[in-house]
Amino acid sequence: MMNLNQYKVKTRYLPTKRLRTISLWALTEDDARRRLSEEPQFADYSEIKSITLSPSNKPYPDKVNYAISLGIKVTPDMSNDDVSALISRRLDDTREPNSGLKDFATSHYIPYSLYIGKKSLYNKVFYSLDTSGRIAFFIFSVYRYLSNDREANLDKSPYRNLFYQKAYEWKDNAPIVKSLDSNYNGEDLRFFGT
Repeated sequence: MMNLNQYKVKTRYLPTKRLRTISLWALTEDDARRRLSEEPQFADYSEIKSITLSPSNKPYPDKVNYAISLGIKVTPDMSNDDVSALISRRLDDTREPNSGLKDFATSHYIPYSLYIGKKSLYNKVFYSLDTSGRIAFFIFSVYRYLSNDREANLDKSPYRNLFYQKAYEWKDNAPIVKSLDSNYNGEDLRFFGT
């Protein structure tokens, strides 16, 4: 089970005036329609012909067998992402992510299995954000460590705008971006400095 639904949207691509099918994560079909009409990355699309819910990817038999060998109960409704998350939880990612991080991921349309562990969700969020977002998330994580602030949703921090302002200033600074990309994984930001 995922935090978001994946939709296949048949829509007109304005530059060529041809129909295209795009994949889109959203909370509901209405949310998918809203995203297509309001968000800048979809500005070249119009005239929605159809929206259908995509079926979840079924797990590979080898993955199911491995999960079962670890003592994980796999049910028919589980997706490939669900089984992967459960395997990771069993092996080394036992902690539950906090609700603030989950809310942040969902509000940024970052899909994840509801079975995901804390380390995996930090990685998914970190690698799903654009450069500015990744830098802001890093600054926020350092701030949380130094201040002992327990708010886990960057968008709810009273310093959100400051974090994004600095991130925007630094996004084209090659040494900063290289350092961030070379030295950190998302999971490293859980306990920055420890």
